[in-house]
Amino acid sequence: MTLKSQAFMIFKQFQTLVEVQFSCKIKNFQSDEGAEFTSNQFQSYLLASAIRHQMSCPYTPFQNGHIERKHRHITKTGLALLFYSQVPLSHWVDVFSI
Repeated sequence: MTLKSQAFMIFKQFQTLVEVQFSCKIKNFQSDEGAEFTSNQFQSYLLASAIRHQMSCPYTPFQNGHIERKHRHITKTGLALLFYSQVPLSHWVDVFSI
């Protein structure tokens, strides 16, 4: 993502990917109180999609740490899966570029 204004479009693409690849719906979305996540368009879309929006409290860095640990866990799990599936190293970059 190069611009914050792309957040809504990227979220919709991610939601489609999750629903197609994993046959499940996103139930919760956690973000900070950034304008890209609190716009009327984004909020209306989350409401229409029955996705609960959780926002981290201002000035609470421990909440960001929680999300960063989840992200690190997902990344490490993905790398382990790639390693054991014997996918050539040249393709690893493509896996996390979505």
